[in-house]
Amino acid sequence: VMHNDYGMHLVSKGNSIKQCSAADNQSYGIFVGSGSVVINNTAYGNSNTGMFIGRASTIIGNTAYDNGFRGIEAGTGSTLTDNMASSNGGGGITAGTGSTIVHNSSSYNENGIEASSGSNLSDNSCFENDRWGIFIGDLGNFEGETRVTNNSITYNNLSDISGLGGLRIPSNCYVKGNSVSFNKWGNICVKNSHNMIEDNLVTNSTNGIVFNNSGNFYANNRASANTNNFVNTTGQTNGGGNYSF
Repeated sequence: VMHNDYGMHLVSKGNSIKQCSAADNQSYGIFVGSGSVVINNTAYGNSNTGMFIGRASTIIGNTAYDNGFRGIEAGTGSTLTDNMASSNGGGGITAGTGSTIVHNSSSYNENGIEASSGSNLSDNSCFENDRWGIFIGDLGNFEGETRVTNNSITYNNLSDISGLGGLRIPSNCYVKGNSVSFNKWGNICVKNSHNMIEDNLVTNSTNGIVFNNSGNFYANNRASANTNNFVNTTGQTNGGGNYSF
């Protein structure tokens, strides 16, 4: 579907979109309502977002690149698996509260993956994005735990801006087993409190793990070849096993 306002525009619920291509449209490439299944589609060269999918949807194996705004945007409670987003003007993959984001690849976007509180992000690869590799946004008083585990987050912050880097977390996050390296100013940036940061490898940036607020727990992290490996640790609970090498 090419050279229209919207490539595909279905505001109804429960759509099934499979193996379609939407390119060079003036607005969205694919726009579908909540509860949809979106599998193995491609969206590129659209002036706005490549794919916008409503809440509680399943999004698998799609590719979005060279779109003017976001690559793939999903509503709250969606599941995104095995998607690829590259060279989009905004976030490569964006998902609302309580989403599951697993085994996706996002590169050369503004931010690699943008997620809201209460989401589960695992086994994703985010590299060479202009700002953040993974950005977890603040969401008021939402109490759900956000889990960020076993992701590869490398060579982000291409813009080389102080305060930006690989992974940004707010409050109530469980961050474990991630490999975060070469993100210029910072690898893991902890903005608020009540986070658990365990078993991560952080290397080759100005700052390894940066705490901007007290009241966090960290243990068994490995930091190497950063100018500063662990920053602002006063007021944090050190569970032991944190090593610089």
